[in-house]
Amino acid sequence: MAKQSTLISYKNVLVWRGCEKLYLDERTADVFFIFESTTENVEKVPGHKYILSSISEKFDAMFYGPNKTDSDVIMDNTPVSSEAFKQFLQFFYRHTVNLSMEHVAEVMDLSKEHMLHDCITACIDLCKESLSTDNICLGYELAILFEQEDLKKFCEEKINEHPTEFFQSNGFLLCQPNLLRYILQLGSFKCDESLIFDGCMAWAKAACIQKGLYENDMHNIRSELGDLFYEIRFGDMTLEMFNARVDLYEGLFSMEEFRDIIRMIGSKDYQPPKFNRNLRNRKPKQPIEKQLLCDRIDRSEIGLTEYRKNCVPTVFSTNRLLYLKDIYCGTLFDETNTHAVCTMQVGELIDVFEEFRSVNYCCQINLNSVSETKIELPTPVVIKPDAIYGIVLQIGLNHKHGHKYRSCLKLKHDVQLDDGIAIRFYDIENDLINNGPMCDLVTKLNFERQNEDYAMC
Repeated sequence: MAKQSTLISYKNVLVWRGCEKLYLDERTADVFFIFESTTENVEKVPGHKYILSSISEKFDAMFYGPNKTDSDVIMDNTPVSSEAFKQFLQFFYRHTVNLSMEHVAEVMDLSKEHMLHDCITACIDLCKESLSTDNICLGYELAILFEQEDLKKFCEEKINEHPTEFFQSNGFLLCQPNLLRYILQLGSFKCDESLIFDGCMAWAKAACIQKGLYENDMHNIRSELGDLFYEIRFGDMTLEMFNARVDLYEGLFSMEEFRDIIRMIGSKDYQPPKFNRNLRNRKPKQPIEKQLLCDRIDRSEIGLTEYRKNCVPTVFSTNRLLYLKDIYCGTLFDETNTHAVCTMQVGELIDVFEEFRSVNYCCQINLNSVSETKIELPTPVVIKPDAIYGIVLQIGLNHKHGHKYRSCLKLKHDVQLDDGIAIRFYDIENDLINNGPMCDLVTKLNFERQNEDYAMC
């Protein structure tokens, strides 16, 4: 009988290395995309037909279809810039793609044109990680334009978290009227309607200034707002709030509008002919359902470990959405009982062997040499299921005086919590997982879990 051969799987990285070298490589390119901003300024972006056509049906038709082109591609009928096109081409060549918020709209437009949904997903991830109060309107506009409900909900939650800062941000003041309509039609805000009204007035004044109009003229303000004015929920205001704004913006309201608003405030049953009568939901965010403590200590095996390196990472993942609240570090001690000074970073990892995607928290701490050190994070870090997260402790080891920090704990690879929640820890120095005992410094992780029935206010 012939001996059956054994197949061994191997993660081949050579193909990616070779492909990445071809990115924007003019020497091996067989097609160039021509961008002409002026007759003197012409930029040629190199590409490879086989690679591009293997992923995009549009490129395949362009290079190998019935009406194929054998010449370079003139990009004069596209609003996309050469820099955005270069960022888009990364998806065809590179293992790690670097995108910028400056060009994310153009990259998403190209991805939609080429029907590459994975690229759009990457752009959405960029938006979620890069959006701040000042540019949240950009992400919200992209979510609406490209019909991305997940990003839309994410932006709405961010807007609702800090409404005061949002309605005062430059991003809001410069947003387009169509986007303002979406914002005003939201059914929930954790603020008084007077704040939304004040934001709309500031938005209208900014629009007047951009057009060279006098911003304190009530006619100009009403002209800029148009029928958006009727999306403000005046019925949600108190009489005191409304009267204060009538005095501040004299001439803004007609007599008929004034009477309608007074009636809305006085009676919840009154239905005005123009104003949006729906009340916003102001219910506060539902509190955390419960806390889950992940204890990694393997009490069946005790030993002594010396730390000779100054970087001790903790890498982990979970199968459920959780919120990391507290981190516990074990004791580190030496012959002189000197405590260890650490710089700690917490965030999601792009690749466990490379770098953080984002750093949610960074601080300097002193590790207790007698008992565990508890580190309370100022805001919980969102731990998405199946993503890889890292806690990196940079320890200032004092080798000059022969200090060797020691710990007597061994740690588990897998910890099971309630409700089927599983936390897995990785040893990144041994091909991600090593079945031997682990010896990093994080002994416990305290998670929070929100009620699954919670719906955003």
